[in-house]
Amino acid sequence: MTADSAQVAIPRNQIDRGGNAILTPELFLALDRMARVRVGRSIQVKSHEKMRGEHDGRQDWGRAREYVLHCLDVRLLRGDSNARVWEESSGIALVPSIPLARLYEVRRPELDWTAVPSERMFEFVALHEIGHYAQNYESWWAFERTLKAKGMERSEIDAIPLRMVNEVLADRYAWSQLFPGSELPTHAERTVPEDRVAYWLDRVAALTPMMKIAEPMNADPLTFVPENHFKGRIPWAAGVTRTIDGPSLEYLTGLRRARVDHRNYQRRWWRTEAKRRAAGWLEIARTPTEKAFKEASQFHRFPSDRARWIAEARAERAQESAEAAP
Repeated sequence: MTADSAQVAIPRNQIDRGGNAILTPELFLALDRMARVRVGRSIQVKSHEKMRGEHDGRQDWGRAREYVLHCLDVRLLRGDSNARVWEESSGIALVPSIPLARLYEVRRPELDWTAVPSERMFEFVALHEIGHYAQNYESWWAFERTLKAKGMERSEIDAIPLRMVNEVLADRYAWSQLFPGSELPTHAERTVPEDRVAYWLDRVAALTPMMKIAEPMNADPLTFVPENHFKGRIPWAAGVTRTIDGPSLEYLTGLRRARVDHRNYQRRWWRTEAKRRAAGWLEIARTPTEKAFKEASQFHRFPSDRARWIAEARAERAQESAEAAP
């Protein structure tokens, strides 16, 4: 799979009556494919609540480097339970809708948000998050380790605005992909002066190399599926309740089938497990020995109950022996 295969037509996002850009299944599949092919990452959709900062309450419309449990192929959930099914990896997260009025109020280090066409806002946000893998420096922790190894003091490292540098580079990447050859539009009230941006870009570039781009991953949307996409339901925006057909219908049907198959498999497993557990405890009732208890304890481990039960069993056997003695 080559980078050229990522050059697919990206649908425009819809705008609802409330002025929100809407992520439809069709648009999601196109953006997900683009991220998989360009930087080897899949996209998951998360609710606005889960994309709000726990400490500062800041609302994010997209995130990169989100660690998530992926199902390598949801079709594996139908049968072989011994197959390698799960893998945790870093990916991209998007919200189901973006309130454009709120977005335009946000000030960036240099970019003027209002220059991004509203019907291409989701494409821009997705490209921005892709840019965090395609044209960025490592996370702060890796960056800090690299500079410490070079002998830099902690105070000097803390003074480097790595987040700002990465955000600038991601904005520039997204704009260059959306409008190749066009100059990045800057805002009059940009949060960082132009000379400071230029200084820190040069400074960080001299300290550490950029991240390496990962190999493309399988573009089949039923592979590397985020756990919440099939165990629960993708939190689509209200505006996507229209008729869904084509590839998006096939995708959603595949997720629904995997969800049902997985639940049926879990029910079958638990029925079998319940029978095994019942048989184990029945054996204890029939033959109250420490060995029987140990064999049954592979299903449940209650240390305090175990000690009490063994003490009681020993006391009972001692009493039986005493009563049987002549």
